[in-house]
Amino acid sequence: MMNKNNQGRRHFLKLGIIGSFTLATAGTLIPFFSRQLANPAPNYKVLRAHDIDFFLCITPVIVGLGKYQPYSDMETFFKALDDKLGYLTDSIKHQLQQVIDLFTAPATKGLLTGKFNGNWQTFDYENVEQLWGNWQTSRWSVLQQASSAISQLVLIVWYSLAEHWPAINYPGPLFTEQLVTRPNNF
Repeated sequence: MMNKNNQGRRHFLKLGIIGSFTLATAGTLIPFFSRQLANPAPNYKVLRAHDIDFFLCITPVIVGLGKYQPYSDMETFFKALDDKLGYLTDSIKHQLQQVIDLFTAPATKGLLTGKFNGNWQTFDYENVEQLWGNWQTSRWSVLQQASSAISQLVLIVWYSLAEHWPAINYPGPLFTEQLVTRPNNF
């Protein structure tokens, strides 16, 4: 009886040490890889190549399109997203990139998705839909907050584009050519 308790404690301690080492290593390596991947993709000011791959897979799930869209159909969205991200302060951009890196860095992507090899393009739509739902209801608040922030960002940018207004029955601004309020000259 005493021997089983000691083995259980040893196993628990070993697991704790391995877990601590893994977290410390990931915490050290992710910022290093983030800096290596920090350059924007060609023709973009903020979005990096792996950010585009991630958003290309996750956006149809968040918006509810039912299937992946080709990059050519999503290019307007990416340009608008890049433009909106360009207005953020450097610290907020950095935090957002860290959140995206959580989902795209090879080590953490593997831990979160179960697929250590390949990029986001290797996931099928249903798998991403299930993963996203799991992250939104995860017991880890980091995943809940990260998925919520990315969902809000995607929805804001997606529905800011006039081509998507009919999907939500938004007729557009009422007075596009007329100033509604008087100028205040301040």
